[in-house]
Amino acid sequence: MRLPGLKLMGAHGDGFIDPLDPEYLCREISGGTNRILGTVRIPTGEHLQEMVHGNRILRNSISLLAARG
Repeated sequence: MRLPGLKLMGAHGDGFIDPLDPEYLCREISGGTNRILGTVRIPTGEHLQEMVHGNRILRNSISLLAARG
């Protein structure tokens, strides 16, 4: 997942921030269940989100959450 113009503050779980592009949250392909959490401060307004998602296991989902503050 990439948020153009917004640098990620942290990555947790099985994900990591690309060292060459701090706007990009990614993970290595591996077996089993993976959980990834990325944090970013987003100013009020509309923002473009770019995502590439492949499903090789039948159970897969993407959640996007937001909170004030």
